[in-house]
Amino acid sequence: MALVTGRGRLVAIEDVVRKAFEDARASGYEEAFLSEAITNWRECEKSINKTTTVLVLTSAVAELVLRGAASELSIAGIKVTQLVVVYSALPVVIAYLYSSLMFLCAESSMNQTAFDAVMTVRQPTLWRANLERLLYPPNMTFIAGDRLRHGFPRGSKLGKLVDWALGARAILLIILPIAFISYMFVRLFDKMGASNVAVWISLCLSVILVLVGLVGLAAAALVWEGQDKSS
Repeated sequence: MALVTGRGRLVAIEDVVRKAFEDARASGYEEAFLSEAITNWRECEKSINKTTTVLVLTSAVAELVLRGAASELSIAGIKVTQLVVVYSALPVVIAYLYSSLMFLCAESSMNQTAFDAVMTVRQPTLWRANLERLLYPPNMTFIAGDRLRHGFPRGSKLGKLVDWALGARAILLIILPIAFISYMFVRLFDKMGASNVAVWISLCLSVILVLVGLVGLAAAALVWEGQDKSS
């Protein structure tokens, strides 16, 4: 079967999972599959949290270096005093972390797609009651409030606040790294000059990595779109 569009592929993933678990023999591997899906999902969310933390700390270090608050850095026990090299490397590191973060989100969404598809077929009562959300990984970076908002009556003020907070958190995590990288290059060109080759190489690599990250974000967004149960 040839699938052309991303949207079509997402529908196919859900259909294939549902078809596999509609079989009467599915009870023999349902528990093992769900257990592995949850384990992989939780590990993915742990990686997302760790990557986010490293991204924030690296950004803080970059700001200190650009302000001249640090005269040397220690990397894996090696002291680096030539900070000119670090100036150009830090934006690339941040862009790489951002790219990794976006693709981890796509992987997390794929795990959720498979898990939710099985629940719709094998546990429809739990699914309709949104109780499957109690099994979601805790403290999810991008959709941390997703489990909470279904505990409130539809349209309640507190539920709406959770929705707004959830959206604001996700938007900030998506936009702020790109904004900070842009800010860094403004500072770098001002500090090192527009003719500095190292800064231009750093800019090219950073742009490529950010674009790669946005591809991962698009993949994650398409999966989330496919999981909307409101319709």
